[in-house]
Amino acid sequence: EGLLLPLLYFSSGDASFFYLALYADMGVEAYDILALLWRRATGADHTLTRHHPSVDAVLVPHHLFAICYELIGLMAGPLLSKTFMLHVVASAHLSGVFILAA
Repeated sequence: EGLLLPLLYFSSGDASFFYLALYADMGVEAYDILALLWRRATGADHTLTRHHPSVDAVLVPHHLFAICYELIGLMAGPLLSKTFMLHVVASAHLSGVFILAA
């Protein structure tokens, strides 16, 4: 979802791949937030990356901001440059990689 759908959008020009990529990533981010809360409540780790719990305090705002950016992209629809929005989402993913690598 993070790489395939944007590549399909750029290769085909079909905007439905762009919107599907935003919806899919919002779902992944929301799931991971719920998994973080579940881990805090029960101790059972169902997060996607199985990262150390000490990173949770940084990842929760990261996931929330990513969801907000994607909501803006969906609400703006055709008024927003899809290339710009995909760069924003890609940089959010890259920051998540840096957070997990720290």
